[in-house]
Amino acid sequence: AARASVRAQFSSPAAWAQHQDERIVLEPLGITALDPEATIAYVDSVGPEALKSVLSQAWDSLVVMVEEDEADLPSLASEFNLTLADEELGVPDDARRRGPGRLWLGAFGSIFRYWCRLDDNILWWTERGVTRRVDLDDIVVAGQFADGALALIDRQGCSDIVFPALWIRGRRLVNAIIECLPEQIVRDFSWHDNRPARDSFKAD
Repeated sequence: AARASVRAQFSSPAAWAQHQDERIVLEPLGITALDPEATIAYVDSVGPEALKSVLSQAWDSLVVMVEEDEADLPSLASEFNLTLADEELGVPDDARRRGPGRLWLGAFGSIFRYWCRLDDNILWWTERGVTRRVDLDDIVVAGQFADGALALIDRQGCSDIVFPALWIRGRRLVNAIIECLPEQIVRDFSWHDNRPARDSFKAD
């Protein structure tokens, strides 16, 4: 199953674009990024015992992302002795709308409920009265989709998407966030056809 998954992933038209992203990030660190064909050949040569060995060595740092509507997460975490983490990006914070940094307000009639404030590398983000504090230094991947939406993923695997249409002057917000991030972690996600919908961002 693992081999079939890798073959499917690295045989797709987007595989070479992903490979170029990997080269940009890994080669400055002295790590050789295998091209898609070499990756498939390598995976075909790996036996089950080698795979088990790699997984067992990586278990302490393993991050597993599961769609919460598809599984009983507490039971899965207990079964595999994994810590169940908050999948939302950032941590709860009681910060107020007025404060240091630049302020953006929500569009579409949600102006008094939605706001975000960017102060250096700290993004405060409030929706439906809940504020979260996102330290942009913790972001390891930022991907911009064709419509300008920006996906942010932190080192724990937590993620969220900044939709420009949700904010007044939202494209300026996205650009301001990108300017705070290291150039090498900002990726082009415009090839991605499966960007999540904005259902969870609809105004109350």
